[in-house]
Order: sequence, then C-alpha cells, then structure tokens
Amino acid sequence: MPSTFDFGGETYYIPVFYTKPTDCHVFDGFSVTADLNVRNISTVLAQLDSGNCTTGDSVIVEEQTLRFTAASNGSYVFRFFNGLGPNNEETYLEYTVFVLE
Repeated sequence: MPSTFDFGGETYYIPVFYTKPTDCHVFDGFSVTADLNVRNISTVLAQLDSGNCTTGDSVIVEEQTLRFTAASNGSYVFRFFNGLGPNNEETYLEYTVFVLE
C-alpha cells in the first residue's frame, strides 16, 4: 500500500491478496463502500457448480488489483476485510494514505 497519493487524476493500482475457501470459488469483483474518506473493501467470490470442489489442507491465496483515483486532498482510510473475530465481529486491516497536492 503506498503511503501517499498525488492529487490530480492519477490511477493507483493496489494489490489485494485474498483466500479462497475452495478451488471452486472465483473472483467476482470488489465490494467498496465509501463514508467520506473511509473505504471499506472486501473481495466478492462466486462459487462454480462443478461438484468437485476441494478444500484440502492447503490455503488458496490469490491476488487481484484494486484501482483507485484520489478525488480529494487530505487522506483516505482503506479498511480491507480480514475475516471474523472470536465473537463473529468483522475485522479489518486498516491503512491511512495521505494525498499530496
């Protein structure tokens, strides 16, 4: 994650790593909700109907790219969904990125 963005229309490409529950799941996009300068981001997966899904003991980690353009100066807070905590509460990896003029 970059520590700064430049204000002025440049698009940034942010690598996002996620875990698939089975090999029958495929990436179907990002869910991004905005509240002022905060962006909550999660991956959306679709499950294929192959019937031969394996979960196995191995973890399936993949990478996709999130594109972002800073539309205002100041800073942005990116909150990447990281799973559920011990009490089923949502947990996030949080990054603050400053926008330079």
